[in-house]
Amino acid sequence: MIKLDPSKPLMPLDIFLLICFYADSCTICKCLRGCKEWNDVLNDHDEHLWRMKVKPFSPDCCLPTRMHGEKWKDIYAIYNIWSRPLVIKSVAYFEVPTIGPQSELPSSLGHVLDNHVLTYRLVAGFIAAKEDGKDILLSRKCVTAKDRVVYILKGELWSTTLHGRKFGPDVQIACPRLGPETRLDPAIRSDTYPVAGSDMVKFRRLDDDAIEAVVNERLSEEGHLCGTIYAMNSYDENLMRASLSLIRVPENFPLDTFKTSGESDGEPGTAIPHGEQISRIDHIDDSLNAVALNENLLAYRTWSGDSVHPIVFLRIHDQSEYATLLLNDMEDNLVLHLLMTRFHVIVVCGAGRAVYVHELASMKRLHTFSLSKLLDKPSNVDWVDVTMDENGLLFGMEDGRLVFLDLHHQKANIYCRMVPCQQEALWLMYRESQIKGGRTVSLEDRVVCKVLREPLVTI
Repeated sequence: MIKLDPSKPLMPLDIFLLICFYADSCTICKCLRGCKEWNDVLNDHDEHLWRMKVKPFSPDCCLPTRMHGEKWKDIYAIYNIWSRPLVIKSVAYFEVPTIGPQSELPSSLGHVLDNHVLTYRLVAGFIAAKEDGKDILLSRKCVTAKDRVVYILKGELWSTTLHGRKFGPDVQIACPRLGPETRLDPAIRSDTYPVAGSDMVKFRRLDDDAIEAVVNERLSEEGHLCGTIYAMNSYDENLMRASLSLIRVPENFPLDTFKTSGESDGEPGTAIPHGEQISRIDHIDDSLNAVALNENLLAYRTWSGDSVHPIVFLRIHDQSEYATLLLNDMEDNLVLHLLMTRFHVIVVCGAGRAVYVHELASMKRLHTFSLSKLLDKPSNVDWVDVTMDENGLLFGMEDGRLVFLDLHHQKANIYCRMVPCQQEALWLMYRESQIKGGRTVSLEDRVVCKVLREPLVTI
């Protein structure tokens, strides 16, 4: 019997890391659970191992942007969740509970177990309000951070903060010179959020709402921010076509070092930097729903008179063409919504009858599924979004329901209100986690309907 010396490793460290580099994800997961020494080695070499494993799956081998505190190991795990075969194991329906303006989040546990800590983190937020005389609809007029949500209600900008399980008071944020058509555009993987008016877009920091940059642009219809790149759509009624402008938002601009004699929305006499226009694309299709971007690529639907409806992908740094995706049979595969993550593009066609997921590095189709088969009652897709951790897809349906496709656990949750709320409300998806010894024991995604204002009593 061979006796091993526990003080000496079985193999040199560089050989072990080289083996892990060429191993698949399942093998590495087994190594992580093999012993404490292997687990520590794999977690401590984030830059050497996990960064290099992420690079081949990135478009043009350009590494994606990491959020604060995010490791390359976490990004590699996200890629594998999206790339494995998609099998919906369960479909569940939930009624969304209603809480007051400053109430606590509902907990799934009656009490906290010994040595367990409960944490709560916001995942996504949506405004539920009546629009154009229709019933209560969900709209993406929110920007969500892990403990804060900013939203637009009746042309005014508001925010609320989550402290543990309890919400703080709703605070109004002043937005002068934007006009009554103020809107809040979607933002992902960014430290700022765009607040737009009829002829100006202001980028505010999520942590303190300070103005980071300003873009002066007329006829701006809607926009989308990813990292520091802002795609802004302008619509020409005469041509029935839209133009797309790409704006780069300055990062960490030292506002206190630039002074002017005029006044800004910050301190009097402080100059606000202007975003730099990268390029302008004319005569794209007529909706920003069919435009998507991440930190490296821009995708947009182009107009075609035949049965082919191409989606063009451009590199943002030089606007060169990266790829073209063709979908045949325009009647069934009319592209209504596009969404890009760091590694994949999601194409929603035919009002949700077909949803395609393609890998950006190879443009290979990975998944095809139909939302119509998940729902008990058919409904069209109004918008599509991704959760902050990129572990799930969110579909807002025209009948006011929210469909959450949990890619990690391969299940679908459909959220609805049995009794429609008759006033504006905020739908919040949050994650409740049990932590023991710094390790997540269990977690659960939940949705709650937070009433924004106390109802008026009519006598």
